[in-house]
Amino acid sequence: MGSSQPTYGRHLEEADTLYSLISRKSIDTLKEFYRDEVKKDEWALILKLKPLFDIS
Repeated sequence: MGSSQPTYGRHLEEADTLYSLISRKSIDTLKEFYRDEVKKDEWALILKLKPLFDIS
């Protein structure tokens, strides 16, 4: 059986953009439990990712 994980150089290249899946629930969890630990630039990134994952 083949591996389901992508291989660097075969499936992924250095120029490829990778995203980590976020959800409304994960954002709410960050706000509730980690608000003080998340930096302003990280919140800005989350705001940019929301439309990519169709999160309102």
